[in-house]
Amino acid sequence: MTAFTVRAPDEVDEIVEALQTSDAQGSYSSVVTGTDPNGGPFVSLFAGAAEVLERDDLLIIDRIEIETGFDHLPHLVPAIMTAVQNGPAGRTAAFVLADPAQWNFVLSNDECEAINLAPWAETGVLVGVNADRHEAHERATDLIASRTAEDAPTPGSRAGEMWVSEILDRAAEEPALAVPFALPPAIPANIWAGAPAGLLHVDADPDTGTLTIQTDDGEFEVVGLPGNAPQLVGAAVGNSIQTQAWLRAVHERWWTYQHALQTGCTK
Repeated sequence: MTAFTVRAPDEVDEIVEALQTSDAQGSYSSVVTGTDPNGGPFVSLFAGAAEVLERDDLLIIDRIEIETGFDHLPHLVPAIMTAVQNGPAGRTAAFVLADPAQWNFVLSNDECEAINLAPWAETGVLVGVNADRHEAHERATDLIASRTAEDAPTPGSRAGEMWVSEILDRAAEEPALAVPFALPPAIPANIWAGAPAGLLHVDADPDTGTLTIQTDDGEFEVVGLPGNAPQLVGAAVGNSIQTQAWLRAVHERWWTYQHALQTGCTK
């Protein structure tokens, strides 16, 4: 993934210059210089988000590539983008831009909605407030209420502004760190062929080893503590031999690799 932050831009020219300096591949200039029929000029929308969220920066998620064999993993891409939006750069960003034309996969409308992104005007670029929609709504409500109070906070203020800025400036001067993050080997094609259509969500219970896989057609449950042979329960038993093999494989791999993936994300 290639992502970068434009720090506290006040004008369109500042954003355009940052895009050129960073060699952004996406069509972001058409967004920041354009106007949405419903949202108005982008800079005005960005300024409103910065005021509500008390964040000054603009986050650009440019290029993303998923290796062959992992592009069909459910929720992988939303999880990656959410991690970036919630990371060090995203914590200071009020708004996010992303251009799907720079990706080697297609993000569904439901996945876009899940990470609070939507197409901007007539362009193919996705835009969104860099916060959960409920959080943004609550902050907007609080901001409106605070303006009627005597001790209303200054919009856009951030605690420790200078201290954070010094850290970011120092980090920007250091060379980039390559962090290897190897995903588990792909599920063999003959087993992956048994995957049910419309995978939606996976719920895992580390205490019992139960894995509940939700799809468009229903819910499949596989039980068994890690290290034990997985057992199918309820509706999962009535499926084809291929689907049953896929369910067992997912259960086994989940408890084999999930801990390593979680600890790898935090390092």
